[in-house]
Amino acid sequence: MAQVDQVEVPTQNGVTMTSLYVGDLDASINEADLFEIFSQMGYVVSVRVCRDLISHLSLGYGYVNFSNPQEASRALNLMNFSTVNGKPIRIMYSYRDPSIRKSGIANIFVKNLDKGIDSKALYETFSIFGNILSCKIATDDVSGQSKGYGFVQFDSKEAAQSAIEKLNGMLLNDKQVFVGPFIRKENRKLGAEQNVDKNKGMNLYVKNLDDSVTDEKLKELFFEFGTITSCKVMRKPNGVSMGFGFVALSTVEEASRALVEMNGKMVVSKPLYVALAQRKEDRRARLQAQFSQMRPPTMLPPVNPCMPMIPPQLGFGYQQQLLPGVRPNFYMPIVQPHPSFVQPQMLPRGRGFHRFPPGRNMPGRSFH
Repeated sequence: MAQVDQVEVPTQNGVTMTSLYVGDLDASINEADLFEIFSQMGYVVSVRVCRDLISHLSLGYGYVNFSNPQEASRALNLMNFSTVNGKPIRIMYSYRDPSIRKSGIANIFVKNLDKGIDSKALYETFSIFGNILSCKIATDDVSGQSKGYGFVQFDSKEAAQSAIEKLNGMLLNDKQVFVGPFIRKENRKLGAEQNVDKNKGMNLYVKNLDDSVTDEKLKELFFEFGTITSCKVMRKPNGVSMGFGFVALSTVEEASRALVEMNGKMVVSKPLYVALAQRKEDRRARLQAQFSQMRPPTMLPPVNPCMPMIPPQLGFGYQQQLLPGVRPNFYMPIVQPHPSFVQPQMLPRGRGFHRFPPGRNMPGRSFH
């Protein structure tokens, strides 16, 4: 077996680690396959493929435990990113304490990557800065193609900071990459809101940008209005423009002048829309207020003063008026018509009832 340079084996709570996490496994890989693959590296104590509790299908990852740390280190060095059943597997040491993995410490984010860069190439690029705990390129679930960004986690802050300083802005496969600290989604949202509050009245939202407009081009468009503190065209992970961006100026006056003069200006045959940047909650509240003002007020039906409301009177020929959902014997007020609109009273036909012409007095009761 070829000689492999050994890296320092990590420890957890003073115990040298011998357990490996194996990710990106093909769904057909079972425990027997995993044992056969890794037993070539040394004595395997146990293996496990994690499965769904209900369907018992593989979740795409598992664990391999070796008898000694040297064999675990050899397996990690030789088999990481090797292809198994058509898929490159990803191996890292298994940390039982999830706080190390979930803390985000020494975790960096890499974007604008060429589609040809896979997890192995990313690992080889960043491994010169220190011991890598995890390295992964984000891929499409269906096609398996790279989404153009990935993550690298080191075992120390110093290694992560060194990688950021040396590789941020560098060309990888003729594409300039961004390398920076990984920030969780909730923290990114909070930071964006704080930035909007800080630059309130100075941060402009620019929409309807042509796809050819870059950060530099956008900065050139607004340069004449004052000092630009930040300028960014928002892009998808694959680098395609999303058609909008943000420009922050140093004073409210500069931003106001830029808004007035640039809103509606034609840039590459498209008119710009420029407005003050707002938080999503503020924008939603403003739109709801505008919608409420546009709605016509609810008008109640007019009531004729000549048509007083009187309670129903029980008597000969009375029929209770019912409404849907109203119980019987629950009386609703009816409207007494004006005398000029009185119609001849119609009584039910049938035995025991007589119909009288209009203007005739009707007896109180009639029996046959």
